[in-house]
Amino acid sequence: MGKTPGLDAAKEDNVDTNVRVPRPRPEPSMDELPLLVPGSDEADMLTRLRTRYLGNVVRQARWVYAEQVRNGTPPLRCLDAIAWSTSPADGYAWSGFEIKCSREDVRRELANPEKAAAFLPFLNHFWLVLSDARMLRAGELPSGWGLLVASGYGGLRTEVDAPRRVARPMPLPMQAAFARAAVRTARAAL
Repeated sequence: MGKTPGLDAAKEDNVDTNVRVPRPRPEPSMDELPLLVPGSDEADMLTRLRTRYLGNVVRQARWVYAEQVRNGTPPLRCLDAIAWSTSPADGYAWSGFEIKCSREDVRRELANPEKAAAFLPFLNHFWLVLSDARMLRAGELPSGWGLLVASGYGGLRTEVDAPRRVARPMPLPMQAAFARAAVRTARAAL
């Protein structure tokens, strides 16, 4: 019998040829993602947004931040958060945020554009906020929306900048709903 190159050398070097080297696991497909990304529920994502806009004294002076803001007029819609810059450096910009923590939640949002449409005309920036970027497929982010994704240490990173749009003046019922939500948010943070 002839010798098998490499195999005989492995035996001579006392190397176990039956050891299997594990293959790297492929990234899970969208359908294999958990329904909820562990450790990133809506409350966690709201905390990340709150920290982003109210995390230090300078930001507290520049932003008014509110969670669970209703549009104030029928049909009633609710946006997860709105931040309003009180600084001329930011052009007094209004930014809206819709949080999603599961692929199914993303699908529902994209299938129901009326929800965002109730707020879009009155916002300078609109952001989709995800606990995991893999929940959104390539090309699914609606035109004109930005994308924020949970990052390490409780933060958010910008994946896609939200372009600035010209916003119409916010109707008084929506302004009142924002003010009430801002007060509720501030009280809950104490």
